[in-house]
Amino acid sequence: MSEKPSPKRKLLLGIGGGIVGLCLCSCIAFFVLSKVAESDPTIQATGTARAIAHVTGTAQAVAKATEAARPTNTPKPTDTPKPTDTPVPTNTLDPKTATAVAATSTAVTKATQVAANKTATMQAKNTIATAQIEARQETATAQARGRPATKWAGVYIGMPADDVLKIHPKKEAASEPEVLGSDAEGLIVKWTYPGAYLIFALREGEGTDSLGSSKCYRVIEIYLR
Repeated sequence: MSEKPSPKRKLLLGIGGGIVGLCLCSCIAFFVLSKVAESDPTIQATGTARAIAHVTGTAQAVAKATEAARPTNTPKPTDTPKPTDTPVPTNTLDPKTATAVAATSTAVTKATQVAANKTATMQAKNTIATAQIEARQETATAQARGRPATKWAGVYIGMPADDVLKIHPKKEAASEPEVLGSDAEGLIVKWTYPGAYLIFALREGEGTDSLGSSKCYRVIEIYLR
C-alpha cells in the first residue's frame, strides 16, 4: 500500500503546480505578443510592456506564494532549569519483611528475658543452698560451743521474738542479729547474748507478735554459752 501524502505536502505540490502554470502562461503570452508586434511597432511596445508587467506580477505572485508556503520559524523554547537531584530514598523494608524482623526481635528479647530469669532463679537457689549450708555449719559450731537447752533466762523454744525483746532488749545483745540462711518459711536468724545463742525462724505457734499474727519469728533453738 502507498503512503498517502500529508496535507502540507499537498499544499506544496499545489503551489508548485500553480507556479509552473503561471510561468507557462507568461511564456505563451510573451511569444504571441512577440509575433503580433513584428507587424506593428506600437503593438510591439505595448505588448512588451504588458508582458513585462505580467511577468513581474507573476514573479511577485510566485514570491508571495513561496513566502506563504515557507514554514515560519517558531522560536525555540528557552531551556528551563533542570530540577535539582532529589536524594534517593534509602531502601526501606517491605511490610512483610519488617513484620518478620519485628517478630524475630521480640522472640530474641523474650528468649533473653527467659534466660535471664532462669539465671537469676538459679543464682537465688544457689544463694539459698549456700545459706542453708552455712546455717547448718553455724548451728554445728554453736552446738560445739555450747549445749542445747529448751530454756534460758525466761526464754523458751517457740517464744515469739517480740516477747524475747521484752525480756532481753537489743542493748543486751553481744552483737547484731546474723542471718544464718533460710528455709521454706523464711530466713533463719541468730541472736547472740552473753549467756546463749538464740536461733529464730518464721513459725506458727502459741502467742502472737506485736501485730497480732500467730505466724511470726520464734525461738527454734537455744544454745547455752
